[in-house]
Amino acid sequence: MRRIFLIFTVLFVIGLPVRAEEESREKMLRVGLDELAVRDTAYNQKIDVSVTNFSIAELVKGIAIANDLSIDVDFDRKKTITCNLIQQPVKDVLYFICTEKNINAEIVGNIVTLVDYTPPLPAPVVDIVYDRDSSKVSFDFSACRLDTLSRRFASATDVNLVVPNSIADREVSAFGRDMSVGEAVQTIAMVNGLYARQENGRDWILSKENRVPQPANQQPSGPVVSVYPMKYRTVDKVVDIIPAELKQGVEIKTFHDLNSLVISGEGVRCDRITAFLDEIDKSVPLISIDVIIVDATTNNSQTIGLGVGIGSSDAQTRGTASPGLDVTLNAESLNRILASFSGLGSINLGPVTSLFYADLQLLEEAGKIVLRSTPRLSTLNGHKATLKSGEVKYYKESQVNIIGTQNPLQSESYLWKNVEASFVLNITPHVSQDSTITMDISLSQDEFTTTDDDDKYAPPGISKRSFTSIIKVKDGEMVLLGGIEKNLKDNTSKGLPYVARVPVLRSIFGKTRKVKTDSRLNIFIKPTIIQ
Repeated sequence: MRRIFLIFTVLFVIGLPVRAEEESREKMLRVGLDELAVRDTAYNQKIDVSVTNFSIAELVKGIAIANDLSIDVDFDRKKTITCNLIQQPVKDVLYFICTEKNINAEIVGNIVTLVDYTPPLPAPVVDIVYDRDSSKVSFDFSACRLDTLSRRFASATDVNLVVPNSIADREVSAFGRDMSVGEAVQTIAMVNGLYARQENGRDWILSKENRVPQPANQQPSGPVVSVYPMKYRTVDKVVDIIPAELKQGVEIKTFHDLNSLVISGEGVRCDRITAFLDEIDKSVPLISIDVIIVDATTNNSQTIGLGVGIGSSDAQTRGTASPGLDVTLNAESLNRILASFSGLGSINLGPVTSLFYADLQLLEEAGKIVLRSTPRLSTLNGHKATLKSGEVKYYKESQVNIIGTQNPLQSESYLWKNVEASFVLNITPHVSQDSTITMDISLSQDEFTTTDDDDKYAPPGISKRSFTSIIKVKDGEMVLLGGIEKNLKDNTSKGLPYVARVPVLRSIFGKTRKVKTDSRLNIFIKPTIIQ
């Protein structure tokens, strides 16, 4: 009988905190619903509820719609209820549902959110026993917050256990028997990955780092030397990135063999630089850039005219009639044609010499040339990728030197110099956290122009086309850059003076050549992020 009574007593004592917590929750729920009914009188409206194994979520939804209430349901929708409530206020119905089905009500203004109630976990038992006669301490605890442990330890031993706020909520566990206070603190710190140091001969301080602060009047000891290896990026130019304030009093050297930095100086200053390096030593994305360059040239040429003359030898009748008319008639063929026209017109040229010829041209040429190049570039985030191709031409530069005064001698020297016409494409990508790529693009295209044949050693002329642009695309998308166009029109004619200007006669007494050239450069760019 005594054993049964003892078990009942233990269960009763254990259940007291749980029941107290439940009563506190119900009291807060009652107060919250009563205050809500004061702000919104609709919660005082009396309703009838009679259901059997009905969904609580659907029941609450119907009550909210019928009474114009703002109620959000965020609990297990499988919960059901059986009840028969006659003329009860809405606030009492909600209170009944929450208390019976383990639901809690969170009230913000006039909005009620019903959620599943999760009872708080019981506080862990912290067992600390201190024998003042022997100055020995025994302890046993598990998953206890560090700030809770510090309070219990100070209450039992009268020794303060100082815990920084940064680790106050850290959970610790430890067990020990018959230890001195110092041994107990060192054991608790060691098994939980912490460090302990004593202050003022009695109090203890727990921390994550094994750092012993130096007194203000004590000069720091010798410098600390450490090697910091870069994990994700090259060590080049990292020293230039470190702010000047952090580098004061610290010597930093680059060790390329191990891709590391050698840092020497006061410990605190070295730690600041190490923390800064941890922030910037991140994996740098690699961007692969596919470039398609399309240079399309359209050429259209027309030649119309009649040319006659006397050659150095007997001309031969030859030529083509298709696809364009380009025929040369000798004297015999021409005399035959003229004889057929004899007497029909007012002009009769008569027979011509055997060296005489007539060149009749009616030609039209059209061509389209497409040059396509597909290079692929790769570069790191924030670094420039360059594509360059071009042509080099040389020209001769002469210099005349006069040597002597009384009998001067003249000498001439030559120097060959080069001129380059290049196509240069520079792309600098910048990747944001949402994988959007911003590209800074600059393009420059140079082309040699035609030179005068009379002076073949003159420097060649160059025409330039360029543009700069900043665009933003997503990973794997393609963008088209165009608009670099060049249009050339060349109209030449030759013939008898003044007569060749007449629209109809210019085709008989002259030749006309029209050339139209259109050139367009299109560039397709597709960046892809390679992690």
